[in-house]
Order: sequence, then structure tokens, then C-alpha cells
Amino acid sequence: MIKKYLIFSAFLIISTAKLATLAIAASFSDENPSDNVSLRADVVNTDVNTTEFRERRNNPVKTIVIDPGHGGRDPGGLGKFTKEKDVVLGISLILNDLLNRYFPDVNVILTRDKDVFVPLHERARIANENKANLFISVHCNIAPNRPNVRGTETFVLGLHRAQENLEVAKRENAVIAMEDDHEMHYDGYDPNSPEAHIIFSAYQNAYLGHSIRFASLVEQEFQSTARRQSRGVKQAGFLVLRQATMPSVLVEAGFLSNREEEKFLASVEGQREIALSILRAIQQYLRDWGYEPVASRANVQKTASPAANNGSENALQNEEVDRLIEVDRPLSFDDKDEFFSIQLLTSSNEIDHSHFEVIAGQEFFTIFEGGVWRLVNGRFPNYETAAKHREKLNEIGYVDAFIIGIRDMKRIPVSKLLTAD
Repeated sequence: MIKKYLIFSAFLIISTAKLATLAIAASFSDENPSDNVSLRADVVNTDVNTTEFRERRNNPVKTIVIDPGHGGRDPGGLGKFTKEKDVVLGISLILNDLLNRYFPDVNVILTRDKDVFVPLHERARIANENKANLFISVHCNIAPNRPNVRGTETFVLGLHRAQENLEVAKRENAVIAMEDDHEMHYDGYDPNSPEAHIIFSAYQNAYLGHSIRFASLVEQEFQSTARRQSRGVKQAGFLVLRQATMPSVLVEAGFLSNREEEKFLASVEGQREIALSILRAIQQYLRDWGYEPVASRANVQKTASPAANNGSENALQNEEVDRLIEVDRPLSFDDKDEFFSIQLLTSSNEIDHSHFEVIAGQEFFTIFEGGVWRLVNGRFPNYETAAKHREKLNEIGYVDAFIIGIRDMKRIPVSKLLTAD
């Protein structure tokens, strides 16, 4: 019986591996051979099928399901003074609020909005029945007896390419022991059985390519927006991802076993930064389809005032303002290469700014940093004139335009260009 089981498992793995190879072979071609775990975002093939692109262009993501991991009698990972279930619920509630505020045309559903226990199969059912276009399961990590381990990870469904990935999946999947009739819901799956993890590998996500693309965007934003250390995009056999029939990721926002990261994740500011990172990844994921989610003009203008939110809540602008700012505060600087400007878009490919016409006397130009090209418009000596020009850009359709600081043709926090009182 065992022999037949293993033969059947091997057959499924081989069959699935052929399909998976077509989708992600390039993603492993340039990895560190000593750590063959992370998926390289810069080599993942993210080309979109032309027919599918046309069909989904007008509204590629109608429904997003946010899944705060654990809850109720399942605390998840335990830090020194935090529980995973509480931290991820805080992040998810903030993300839900931001999505509703900035993307009002997208239906956002939470698998839980309070401290209750939700079985893994129920989480996937919520996403499937609501025909979600994107499923995001939010978690925090734990590294027992390794307090120095830190960083974010975003998982997609797939083969356990390392023992470390397997251990993470086993920990998150072990919750099914708390569920009634779990043998029925998970086909007799035993989270501690090596054979179960072998056969589990056969459940490859049909949306793997899109899942990898979104996961890579999340990790990029964790680095650039939240200033987190990224451990990369990885694959493992998570039950909650296996049963979701749409592009799906499981986010590990950091290690509660690391004192510094636990403090960050327990704070409202830290949870907001994680939520903002995921929000900006969603925004770029939609742009991949040629779709610009429309935020209401009132919302954009409301959050344009740093005094209202101290800069941390403005996801679309992503200004690094760390103190209250008066828009009429004078700017003084001696270096002529230090000024305010307006950022309009970013791209991994070089942008030809010559195609853009001068707007209100302000020319377009590009800056390049961190492998990203940024299209910007105008040079302004103070925040007030930059803010007025941004309003003009908003009126002609650049609703996502936001103010940045530039010094020596490199982006810097806006706050660094503002003089103290």
C-alpha cells in the first residue's frame, strides 16, 4: 500500500513539475546555488496573455480577500509580548481601510475582522465563493531559538525547495488539528507526515505566474516603503493557498522572535507601514494590466495634507514626512540641485520623457535609482509651489502624482528639504 502511495505521489509530482517548469523555470536560473530558495523577481516571466489582458483591462481585480492568519483559540506564533493573531489582524484592518479609501471600485473582503477562529478551508471558501481575483493571507514568522533571524518573506504555493520553507508551511498548516472534521476537509492531510508534504506538492497553483509577480511586488515594497529586510519570494505547501482558486500569496511580515521586529510589528506605525507596502504592491499589480484604480479626488486631496496624517497614511504619495509640515513654510538651500518635484510614475524600463509635453512651463525628466526609473515633472524652490503644481496635474488626470524631494538627482525625504521652525 505504501509503495503504491509513493508511486502515485511521484507520478503527480512529475506531471505537475512539467507544468510548473514552464511557468517558473526562469525564476530559479540565477539563484545563489547555496541557497536555492528565493524566486528572483527580476527574472520571473510575467508576460500577460494578450487576450486575457484585453478581457481584464477595464477591471482586472474586482474583489480582493484579505486573510488575517490564525485567531480565536489559535494564537499563531508567540513573541515575547505579542501574539501573531493580534498583529496580523491589526495590519489587515489597516489594509482594508486603505483599500476602501484609495480603491473604492474594488470590493474588499476580510476573512475575519475580530479575534475569532476561522478554519483554513473556510478562508479559502470565502475567497472562492466571492470570486476573488486576489487572495492575501497575512502572517508573522517565528524562528525558535534563533532571535537574530529577521526579515519579510512572501510565499506562493509550490514545492518545498528547502527544509526551512517546509518548516514554515508545517507550522502554519498545523492549525488544522484545532478544526473539527479536518480529515474530511483536507483529504486526510497530516501536517507532520513527510509523505503528505510530498503528495501536497502536486497541488500546483494554476495562477502561479501571477502569484509570483504579485509576491515579488510585495517584497519590493517591503524594502522600499517599509524599509524592511527582504528574505525573498519563496514556495511552500500552504493549505490555505492550495484551496484558493485565484492568484494567492501568504505574507510573513517579520519575525516576532526578533526583539526589534516584534517591537516594530506591534506598533501602529509598523503595522501601517506593512499595510502601505502591500497596498502599493496591489497598485503596481493593477498597473501591470494597464489599469489605474481611481481614488476619489476628495480622498487624494484630504491625504495630501501631511498635517492630517503625518505622512504615513498617504499610500499613493508615499512621502517620507516624519513631522508636521506647514505648506507655506519657507525653504532655504544653497545647492541649486536641491528642489521639490512631482513624481508621476515608475518603471523597471527606461522612460523616454521626450514624449511628454511641458505642463504649465514645467518640463519632464527622469531619475534612476535602485533599478527603478521615475518620471518626474518640474523643479520648485518650496513645498507650496510644488503643491499648487500638483493640483494642476491632478486636474488633468495625473491623480496619483505626488511631491518628492530631490538632491543631486536622487530622491530624498521631503522633510529633509524643509527648514526647522
